[in-house]
Amino acid sequence: MQTKYLFILGGGYSGLGKGVVTASIARIVKNLGFKIKICKVDPYFNFGAGDQNPNEHGEVFVTEDGGEIDQDFGYYERFTGINCEKTYNITSGKIYWKVINDGLKGKYLGRSIQLIPHVRDAIKKELSSIKDVDVLIVEVGGTIGDDESIIFLRAIESMINEDKKDCTIFVLAPLVFNESVGEPKTKIIQNCIRDLNSFGLRADALILRTRSATFLDKKRREKISVHCGISQENIFADPDIDTIYRLPVILSEQGLTNFLKQKFGCVEKNGDWGNFNTFLKKLDSATKSIPIAYVGKYVKDGDGIHKDAYISVEEALKRACIEFGYSPEIYRIEAEDCQDDLSLLSNVAGIIVPGGYGSRGFEGKISAIKYARENNIPFLGLCLGLQLGVVEFARNVCGVKNAHTDEQDEENSECSGEHVVCILKEQEKIRAEHGFIGTQRLGDFACVVKENSFIRKICQTIGRPSEEEKLKLKKYPDYRLGILEKDDFVIFERHRHRREINPKYHGILTENGMEFHGIHRALDGTILVEIATIKEKPWLATQFHPEFNSNYATPSPFFYWFVDEAIKYWNARKLQIKK
Repeated sequence: MQTKYLFILGGGYSGLGKGVVTASIARIVKNLGFKIKICKVDPYFNFGAGDQNPNEHGEVFVTEDGGEIDQDFGYYERFTGINCEKTYNITSGKIYWKVINDGLKGKYLGRSIQLIPHVRDAIKKELSSIKDVDVLIVEVGGTIGDDESIIFLRAIESMINEDKKDCTIFVLAPLVFNESVGEPKTKIIQNCIRDLNSFGLRADALILRTRSATFLDKKRREKISVHCGISQENIFADPDIDTIYRLPVILSEQGLTNFLKQKFGCVEKNGDWGNFNTFLKKLDSATKSIPIAYVGKYVKDGDGIHKDAYISVEEALKRACIEFGYSPEIYRIEAEDCQDDLSLLSNVAGIIVPGGYGSRGFEGKISAIKYARENNIPFLGLCLGLQLGVVEFARNVCGVKNAHTDEQDEENSECSGEHVVCILKEQEKIRAEHGFIGTQRLGDFACVVKENSFIRKICQTIGRPSEEEKLKLKKYPDYRLGILEKDDFVIFERHRHRREINPKYHGILTENGMEFHGIHRALDGTILVEIATIKEKPWLATQFHPEFNSNYATPSPFFYWFVDEAIKYWNARKLQIKK
């Protein structure tokens, strides 16, 4: 079967939720039995998302093969259960870098290197290099008409008209309700379709982002159809809903599944929702609420709150809560605000400290971790959350009063202390040999879970290790596996960090009640801590990012544990208040 292409473009303005729409369409196409892959084109000139500020661009999503890519890939994986690869995120930075490099190598035989054909064809080549797929679903970042997006539209036009590729184009645009006149207005939609047509492209379907599906009434459908040249049956509403995971069903009920069946020539196929329906039923049963706080450095955005910076953490938390019939009431707290005011944490059932880079907010996070430990509030530390949890424990339990991470010293020479967390030079050399950017530990690495650990039991409850994880034991290179022994209980989790718990301090930490339930035995024999707990405390921290392995079918075992502990804590607290 020749690969079919689905392009999702945005019009009007940004922030409409194109990633969620793309994930929803992918879910529907997968239901039809097609083998799919999902790609995103990002017109910015960064090489990837890894060097972008989360306050500006949202979280950096990490793939199992070590890609630092756009946050929308998190939606793709959570909706479909399909793991993406780092090459599926195509940026202008990557494309232009490749074209310039090819020119330096003489591949253009001295010709003048131009946008057309060279850059355009490089984009086409990147898309066509994604093989072994029935339907390639491509989200194009930005909006129609953006200066930096134009060359990508020219590439799509060339694929359709010159290469005769089987392409379907969706456009997501806003149906805005004008409060002053009391009716929805369609001019933004008309303008973005006109802009699209100017590039020789025509939309096959429109998805309209709107407050309510009732705004897309018969009058509006007729008007949009006439002015945009799109059949009324191919115009769909994307309304505000209580949870984004209902969107695939809402679009399907409006006829999107039938539209795709006709486009793909498979009208006889029945869409199989399978265990996605099971997930939605669990979602419907999540009627109770529980307050959870996370403390991060990328929370505030001016006078507002930046939810996208920790979106995978929030979604993993929601997914775990569903297993217990709960939904989280999330309190997003700026780390620096905790340094002097811990009352922000006084009325929550659990505290999460997620990952991050840089020393800003360190002491606020450490204060939050100490508050959780001393008050027996369930705590989950992720990546930097583990490292600062170790710093806090070393200072206040082990008596290492000047315990620090060398990341703090790197940025402030006046803060020198004992480095209980640091870059391990030998590990840095190993990663450099394998081409890791900035010698970070990126992507999947084996985690050996201790025998008789409660972590093992939770993993088994969730269905970990999965069959896919067992296959990784055979296909992954040695540096990802480390040193494994015959009866090891092995799971794979995604990493994004440079620093480790300093092995010199393992002894004093464990002597004072910290336990290492998961480790990675590096090839040089160094023991790297993956999972830490504190005896008789609802306290757990991981060096990896378990939020990236949570999807609609399977919650993360670590978030599962955390939510279970938070519910027990909250119920006991309410009972105590009643007494």
